[in-house]
Amino acid sequence: MSKRILTVGLIFSIFISSITIPSNAVTSHAKKLKQKPYGVFLNLNKRNIQKLYRYKAVVIDAQFFSKKEIHKLKNHKIKVYSYINIGSLENFRPYYNEFKHLALGQYVNWGEERWINVADNSWQNFISNKLAPQLLKKGISGFFVDNCDVYYNFPKKAIYSGLIHLLKALRNKNTLVIINGGDTFVTKYSHTHKNLKPILTGINQECVFTSIDFKRNTTTPQKPSVRKFFLSYLSKLKRYKVKIYLLEYSKKKSLINKIRAYCNKHKYTYYISPDIELR
Repeated sequence: MSKRILTVGLIFSIFISSITIPSNAVTSHAKKLKQKPYGVFLNLNKRNIQKLYRYKAVVIDAQFFSKKEIHKLKNHKIKVYSYINIGSLENFRPYYNEFKHLALGQYVNWGEERWINVADNSWQNFISNKLAPQLLKKGISGFFVDNCDVYYNFPKKAIYSGLIHLLKALRNKNTLVIINGGDTFVTKYSHTHKNLKPILTGINQECVFTSIDFKRNTTTPQKPSVRKFFLSYLSKLKRYKVKIYLLEYSKKKSLINKIRAYCNKHKYTYYISPDIELR
């Protein structure tokens, strides 16, 4: 998933930010918009925050938003999830140097990231007792948890147990938790415990119908075998009464219509981004 905070278009953003728009005009305009159910905007420039008024629930990287900005969204009746990366470490985070010694290996296609040892006590303490509380104090509604796939790459008992520890800490006090991906981990946990509520409230699955070509920086339809696998996986999760989200990447109208039709039929929430950078 794209997580870099981009500087592309900075000059344009500065120009836009110099235009003063009365707050009552923005609020009035937002009320007239028909809100879509869900949107993921990990690289949104916060100067364009009004774009989010079109959605009932949004995923942002709240580390780069202020408490005031998040409350502005909540005042528009928007449920705000914050991205939180528990399974890998990104070199643009302010805490990178503190934990880089815990790296387990290179993250393919993401040069700025390393898989991290989620079983380490210092990492667990940081996520559970420092980073998560900081984000919650900003007023977010829940977490969008990334990189539980660390267990797929490093299938060790300690990694599995470390993820459970972290997710239960995030779910403390009934905080909403959406896990992005992590099918190997989620499948094992569900088979073992016959219940997902202790660790999550929703599953977001990327690229069920679409696929990202990282070399060409484009998207294509997903391979039928991969699509079939994920649709079967998501169908099995229905028994646990968790909310299902799909995140797809496409500009192709016929494919977009296919995704919409499937999600509407199966009552899945979805977001189809025309931009793989999620701006």
